[in-house]
Amino acid sequence: MPIYLAIGSKPARYDAPIMTATTVHYQRPRVDAELLGKLMACTTIESLTAVVQTAAERLGFEHWIYGALMPISPTRTEEFVINGYPEEWRQHYLQAHYTFADPTVRYARENAVPSLWDDLATRAALSGQGNRAKIIFNEARAFGLAKGVCIPLHGLGCIFGMMSYASTDPRHPIMESSVHAEATLLATYVHQVASLLISRPHA
Repeated sequence: MPIYLAIGSKPARYDAPIMTATTVHYQRPRVDAELLGKLMACTTIESLTAVVQTAAERLGFEHWIYGALMPISPTRTEEFVINGYPEEWRQHYLQAHYTFADPTVRYARENAVPSLWDDLATRAALSGQGNRAKIIFNEARAFGLAKGVCIPLHGLGCIFGMMSYASTDPRHPIMESSVHAEATLLATYVHQVASLLISRPHA
């Protein structure tokens, strides 16, 4: 069916395709209801870690990490981390005291929408913190974290939190619409379940 758009004084014809059930391709979600149900049923950090690893791999990410800064008293906070990164990188990261120099942590504290690591590196450079950010991201790449995305998380009692996914492939299509949406959805479920487990004395 032709559609006419008024441009200046002359109508312009635009032949818009009519979408029907036979022309729309529905791709099965990688992070589907069954997987999210398994996530919500997790009762230990270990079981949560296993389900998240499966979900992340479905999205093409070999590595991931969840972290939240939680108040444990009126004057004290504690960082809770569920680590799906290479253990060698995690140890190096802690020994180098990268936590609060990390552009992903800085970003998650003050924002609510996801950001690619590449964009965070650019932002850091513009703010005069580019050298430190470049060192962190270059070293991460050496440990197999070639391309990633940071998803800020807030609420549920935490001061702020975040989930990052990383791929060994620098060509990973992170911002492809379905991957981006499902990675964000997964992060919100992980935050919900992790917050419940963290609050339990036995977790």
